[in-house]
Parts: sequence; C-alpha cells; structure tokens
Amino acid sequence: SDLPTRGRFKRVHSMTATTAHRKAELRAAALARRSLVPEALRAQAAEAIAAHAAQVLEALRPRIVAGSMPFRGEVDPWPVLRRAAALGAAIALPAVEGEALVFRRWSPGLQLVRAPFGMLEPPADAEALTPDLILMPLVGFDRARRRLGYGRAYYDRTVAALRAAGHAPLLMGLAFAVQEVAAIPAEGHDVPLDWLVTEAGIIGP
Repeated sequence: SDLPTRGRFKRVHSMTATTAHRKAELRAAALARRSLVPEALRAQAAEAIAAHAAQVLEALRPRIVAGSMPFRGEVDPWPVLRRAAALGAAIALPAVEGEALVFRRWSPGLQLVRAPFGMLEPPADAEALTPDLILMPLVGFDRARRRLGYGRAYYDRTVAALRAAGHAPLLMGLAFAVQEVAAIPAEGHDVPLDWLVTEAGIIGP
C-alpha cells in the first residue's frame, strides 16, 4: 500500500507550509523594525559594524571579499569593504545569473548596471571571482546565526554551488541589532553564518 508514503508526504508538506508561514511572519516583523532605524543612525551603525568586523578581517586577511550594494534599507556594507580593501583584499559584487549569483570584480570607477529587482551589479564583462569571505545581506537573524533572507534563496543556492565545487567561503552577516528575531526555523537549503555582526558586536563561534 502507498498509504504510509502519502502520510509522510502530507506531514512533510504540512511542516514545509508551517515553516514558510513562520518565516514570512518573522520576515515582515524584521523588515518593519529595520525600516524604523533613523537615517541619522544608519551611517553610525555601519561604521560601528565595520569596526567590529575589522577584528575578523585582520585575523583572516581574506584575498577576495564579496559584498553588495545596500538594498531596501539594508546595512551599508561599504565601510566593511573599504577596510577589507585597505588590508589588500580584492572586492567583488554579486550579479544575478539564472537562479544563482556570480561575483564579479569591482574597482573604483567601474560603472554598475541596473539588474533584476532594481539592484546595481557589475557589468557582464567584469572578471568573475571566487570570494574567501561573503558579506551576507539579510532581513533577520537569530542567536544561532541563522539568516532570514527575502525568500528567493539566491545566496543559499550560490553558497551551496561554491561548496559543491570545492570552495569554502566564510559567511558574515551584517545587520542592525533590531533585526534580531526569535529562533528561525531551519530548512535543508538554509546556510548558517560563520559570524553575525551588528552595531552592538559580533555573534560568532
């Protein structure tokens, strides 16, 4: 009989739907809190985050660091990227390719182009790089360093592909402290962060 299989399918489907609903609730709450961070405090917070992140950068001395252009009120990662560049790291920015991302070299003066969802990214002829450290944008996070994104899983798929190809990029999430949420339910494709950095400090291993 296939009844046990049907039963398992129903349970898995129910758990998946419940997890998705819970993540949607947490995402909405975190986005609402992030939107309330005053503009005057955003630059201060980004500099404080960079000062904390510098401890990791100085210890790791990564060769290639990937960041992104801030989007929809995200923490500005450029103070961190500037510190990485000052330590000799090459800087890469993400570009959408199909269902994943490719990281392309950025250098001062490079003209960025408008991409899907309104993001700015390097042009297609910019050199592709494999980062040692990825600064991960996020909507929310928890104390277990689980990351809540926008639900499209671009970064999860990209990191999984890099690891499958034998690379092991370290992952650093950047967020305002108010983006912390209660425990984020984990799914199989979710990729935990190595560090989570807010203006209040570092949450790490």
